[in-house]
Amino acid sequence: MKEFILDQAEMLALMTAVNTSLIMGIDNERLMPDAQEKQAELAWQGIDSLKQRGLLRVEDDTHIVNGDLMMMATAIAFPQVMTFITRDVPGVGQQQFFHYRNDPVNVELTMPTEAQYRLAALPDAVVALERIRQILPVTFTEETISEQQTIEQELFLQVKTWAEQGAFSQAEEALQANGFAAASAERLVQTIHSPSLGGTIAFMQVDDQEVVDGRNLAMVQDDQVAWLMQQAVPGEPVLNVMTVTAVAYSTALLEALNSLLQPEI
Repeated sequence: MKEFILDQAEMLALMTAVNTSLIMGIDNERLMPDAQEKQAELAWQGIDSLKQRGLLRVEDDTHIVNGDLMMMATAIAFPQVMTFITRDVPGVGQQQFFHYRNDPVNVELTMPTEAQYRLAALPDAVVALERIRQILPVTFTEETISEQQTIEQELFLQVKTWAEQGAFSQAEEALQANGFAAASAERLVQTIHSPSLGGTIAFMQVDDQEVVDGRNLAMVQDDQVAWLMQQAVPGEPVLNVMTVTAVAYSTALLEALNSLLQPEI
């Protein structure tokens, strides 16, 4: 996997090269100094640094950025589809991953430190989807329980709060009143309370750096079961909550992504 790790100045130089002041998803205020003079100073520092690394050369007074890096910069600046993945690992905290697609280029952007930007090329959308499954994996091949219910998003968020706070009876009763079997309600509440892994995936269709459509999913699991939550109808505050195996999880991710892509992967 081809990758580049850039510092703030180098990232600013790259943004200048593709004529943008915005990278969707990341903290642009941290990247971009308020003062125009400071922005220009850092960008020139970045140009010098990229030259020293052999990632930029000058021909006839024109700055020419390394071809691979330039294609990746264009993809993150002007994506057709952006995917924002959060991974919550107990005891570690939240990690963030950004995927940008501008056909035929797919790029993963992460921040190893607050002052570093890692750009990694993903060969195609299929590999990008596999990468999401690596970041937020479901490995169960069989379900210990099977459940699928539709629930108002506001109610589910309240159940989640109760479960996290240890108000198990309130959470389980609310789920059972919404159609969950008693055993399933107990398992979901315990999974939310003591997860081994969880996170969210937001697929966003983008036009001129504006989100025009999206699909949101969340996953949480423990050592017994994995649960997937997604909007029953895109844009409406109603969730499908279901147990999933690795195959069902992969299918749900593919369907969500394909609903935003033309042609499908």
